[in-house]
Amino acid sequence: ATMYIVRLTWWYYVLRLFEFLDTVFFVMRKKYAQVTPLHVFHHVVVAWNMWMNLSFGGQGQTMFVTVVNSCVHVVMYTYYFLSALGPAFQRFIWWKRYLTQLQLAQFVTVCMHSMSYLFYKEGSIPGFTLIMVSEAVVFLVWFLSFYSNVYRKGGRTTMDIVSSTAVAAKEALAKVASSCCPEPLNENKDE
Repeated sequence: ATMYIVRLTWWYYVLRLFEFLDTVFFVMRKKYAQVTPLHVFHHVVVAWNMWMNLSFGGQGQTMFVTVVNSCVHVVMYTYYFLSALGPAFQRFIWWKRYLTQLQLAQFVTVCMHSMSYLFYKEGSIPGFTLIMVSEAVVFLVWFLSFYSNVYRKGGRTTMDIVSSTAVAAKEALAKVASSCCPEPLNENKDE
């Protein structure tokens, strides 16, 4: 990675540490329901990831994840800002469900991108692949659980949604793998 990318990663890490302040504000305002295990896990894991990234030089492998996550956070914090403005702005935040869908799409995309390093090993750090895929799956299951509890239709359970998402992800990954890694030519074939 270039020094420019390393510096960007450093500032992203610093911003992630500042993001812990929202937890402090929740506690100060006695909004304990907002300090969920998911919230705490997310903050700890992301700060730890960025430290690992800076310490072991994984910027090339993790930059896509960082950019996608940053874009989703812009949308997410726009939603939080509008909802914090009070009842007069409630009509502008009708899209909470779609925000959750965007987050789910992010985790599927990150998982698939990270798994691509199983096929393209040059320049990748195997431990980072395992960490990124594992975290994407944990977040995907957690958010699917939230989504199905809040927006469930037709009695689908979280496991139904996880199962159908896993099948779709497997099929998409197989397509990516087949396009990236065509069958080897058999040069000993008799003609």
